[in-house]
Amino acid sequence: MPYKYILVKNEDGVVTITLNRPEKANALHLHMTKELRAAVESAAQDESARVLVLTGAGRLFMGGGDVAEDKLYREMDQETYREWMRSQIHPVVRGLRLMSIPTIAMVNGPAVGGGFDFALACDIRIGSEHARFCNAFIRVGLVPETGMAHMLPQIVGLGRALHIMLSGDFVEAGEAERIGLLSRLVPAADLERETYALARRLAQAPPIALKLTKSLAYHGLATNLDTA
Repeated sequence: MPYKYILVKNEDGVVTITLNRPEKANALHLHMTKELRAAVESAAQDESARVLVLTGAGRLFMGGGDVAEDKLYREMDQETYREWMRSQIHPVVRGLRLMSIPTIAMVNGPAVGGGFDFALACDIRIGSEHARFCNAFIRVGLVPETGMAHMLPQIVGLGRALHIMLSGDFVEAGEAERIGLLSRLVPAADLERETYALARRLAQAPPIALKLTKSLAYHGLATNLDTA
């Protein structure tokens, strides 16, 4: 399908999805969400895809939902909103987390609300000094409804995760690397080069071994050592 609000490319098995509303902090609205879901599902089904990189255009990774501007978003009743979450947003998070190929979030700037969740859903997060993370849901009286409460404790531990989610404070890049939220922290000038160097290495690695290793790691979270 043609995309208006995201960019998608596949170069030698490295699929890049770029959230492309930099003038609006790459915030999600209904049409962008549909495009993102379609792109994630397409990458999962693309036999030529070996690695997926998710990033944002401009200075932000993603600033959450565009509640202020999206008239359709604002006028939803509760049941319509819940159905939209189930049918559009949740499949993006599940699609990233359950995709058989490795996924990398290239975090070029703030990842807020749903953007935080999308970064968490990726296997690896590489960020620059401009990367920062925030559970913006708590600031407006909402719960993190797109996977954060499940994924963040697995990555940084329960205590740190609760601190981040309950306080709504920003986690700056250096702290994010220290607690394991970022897999690697690199200078902004080197972010693309370092991210794609890793992506190309993974794309050239044995694909079945990569897929099975990822599967074993995630299944291991819910099983014991003997089963693993």
